[in-house]
Amino acid sequence: MTMTPLLMAVGAGPARTVPDRAVGRADWAAWTDYFAENQATQRVLEDRIDWGLPVDLTERQQRRWVRSLQRFQVGESGDGAHLLGGLQRGGESDLLPAARAFIEEERGHARLLRVLLARFGAAPIDAHWSDAAFVVARRSMGVATELAVIAVAEAVAVVYYGRLADAAPDPVIRGVASRILADELGHLPFVEARIAQDLGSWGPIRRVLLRALWWAAGVGGTAVLALDHGRVLGQCGIARGAAARAAWASVRDVRHSTFARASSARSLARAPRSAVVRSRVPRR
Repeated sequence: MTMTPLLMAVGAGPARTVPDRAVGRADWAAWTDYFAENQATQRVLEDRIDWGLPVDLTERQQRRWVRSLQRFQVGESGDGAHLLGGLQRGGESDLLPAARAFIEEERGHARLLRVLLARFGAAPIDAHWSDAAFVVARRSMGVATELAVIAVAEAVAVVYYGRLADAAPDPVIRGVASRILADELGHLPFVEARIAQDLGSWGPIRRVLLRALWWAAGVGGTAVLALDHGRVLGQCGIARGAAARAAWASVRDVRHSTFARASSARSLARAPRSAVVRSRVPRR
């Protein structure tokens, strides 16, 4: 199984790898193995969280953190039924085990955030308008579209959890963020691989439509991060404008990576067989 190193932005645990982003159809069995092996990293990171530490935040600060964490918690709480149903209807039985594991990791994030909220004497919320808007958008055009909107949310989450892991004013928040971030960094290439698989066979009109949806979702996700979470990010030393720029750059980079992978796959598929073979022969 070909693997590539997963860079850990916050030094969040033992070195891990994700299946290689090689051109061509993704190896979903390798991804299933990755998610299974990731459980060891999750245990290491959770063991580092000292839930018994006292809360050293003012009541006002706690209220701000509760509002922010509640909104991320509800976004992590989905059961993935719509996505799994789309994969089943498409006959993608090879992908289903990895997709289920991916969803379980997201639900694990919701569990951790629920425990973190309880530490501040707060409960999760049932819904938030931003999460509802993302759900509507991601179910509009099939599996690839749903995953594209998820990719936007993941790209924004990497910025949020990354900053919390580095500089949140509470050590337990930092620990939970580090634990979640370690998963999110692996989720992005997984989602990219499945979207690129569809993009490789789509015509130009559908690709343009997906780019437009990705752009719109990116604008929305960036705005939500800056407006709804700007105050707690400010406590982590990053201003709203800087947070928005970082989120937009993250969304853009994931989009570019996904479309580049699909473009390379199309070029490889259209090349004469002799040219493909020559491209794989090392030059002396």
